[in-house]
Amino acid sequence: MQFNFMHTLAGSLRRLANRMDKESDKIDSLENEMSRFNQSIENNNKELIRFIDKGLKILTRNIKNMESNSYNQIVSYLDLRQRVGHDKVLPRLRGHAISPDTAIFLDDLLKQYRPLRILELGSGFSSAIIALHCLEHGGRVTSVDHIEEFGWIARNRVEAWGAGATFDLVVADLVEQDTPIGKRRFYDLKPVSESGSGYDFVFLDGPPKYVEAGIRANFLPLFAPLLAEGCIVLLDDYYRSGEQEAVAGWVEAGLVEVLVENKDVEKHAAVLRFTRNQG
Repeated sequence: MQFNFMHTLAGSLRRLANRMDKESDKIDSLENEMSRFNQSIENNNKELIRFIDKGLKILTRNIKNMESNSYNQIVSYLDLRQRVGHDKVLPRLRGHAISPDTAIFLDDLLKQYRPLRILELGSGFSSAIIALHCLEHGGRVTSVDHIEEFGWIARNRVEAWGAGATFDLVVADLVEQDTPIGKRRFYDLKPVSESGSGYDFVFLDGPPKYVEAGIRANFLPLFAPLLAEGCIVLLDDYYRSGEQEAVAGWVEAGLVEVLVENKDVEKHAAVLRFTRNQG
């Protein structure tokens, strides 16, 4: 009887030992899982710290750039105020309007090249800058816009500045037209050509991007016949891919030479010299 008891007890102990081994395996497995989980948390924390650190560096750089750009715009605005005179009303600039530093760059180019026949595509505050230059140094500007209201706002400002005698406004719809490379949408060439040709300076600031991305690439295929050989073209908004691709295409076609890529002004600008493709 004692033997049976001991045998039963031994069996119970073996079963208990087996259960304890299984539980120990479960504990080991749980500990391993917890270790992997803790390692994952540690890695995620490191990744989060790197992400936050990178974001803070980008944010700091952007804030510094914004501060620098705001300072440049203020300085350029004060310079612009000095150039046009304190008796003239300046509108709100930047945004859809020309930035103060680009207005200064435009004025500097006009003084450098002294053009006599100027074509402006996209009326605005720049119309007054150009017309005032023509009044003081000679020349005439033809300003083109597809929205009559914007054109008349520009004309009224030009006249308020006393430079109306140097300014012509052309309202031209945006239409599909035949070009050597197919149909292209741009300002209607017909009313613009009726206003004159032989332009030796162009300020290309329209049509706006919301009309069609990259639409300004259609300028030279249509308007080249109106330009004088060596015409200087100032292209605004050169930070945009559409404008950069337009210039690359014109260069490849032998239509322009890039003189300056100005990335110091807020929206970037390119200065080009037009040349008729002899190929």
